Amino acid sequence: MVTGQVARRLETETAGRASGEYVFVTPQGNPWRYPDVHARRWTPAKVKAQRAGLTKKITPHMLRHTTVVWSLAAGVPIQVISEMIGHTSLQMTYDIYGGLINLKDPAMAQSMASAMLTTAPSPASATNPPPGERMAGGADSTTWAS
Repeated sequence: MVTGQVARRLETETAGRASGEYVFVTPQGNPWRYPDVHARRWTPAKVKAQRAGLTKKITPHMLRHTTVVWSLAAGVPIQVISEMIGHTSLQMTYDIYGGLINLKDPAMAQSMASAMLTTAPSPASATNPPPGERMAGGADSTTWAS
């Protein structure tokens, strides 16, 4: 979920635009794809981390898992996490991360049971646009997202 300053900036940049337009695009106006993200963001970030003394090998997928684990630890409902990471079902998320949930805690068990029995409608905006170098309005994502 995007909140605070980033949410306000996204709202400003996308006001009045068609819902099908990409938010994050390359300097040429094309939606970002994996090679763009890897070359323009991931590789430079890894080099910077290595220069700072962080030597553990890390992948973007590891960051995804970290986000899920931290979200669960913070009490974010698993159904919200499941939708956020794009799993096709809550069962898939539970199969992968269910071991991190303490079902002996009555509140957690009830929450999990409710989530498994309830299908929340997905908003039309649940499909995230590809990450990009800049917003279509021209702002560089390193400027507004930090």
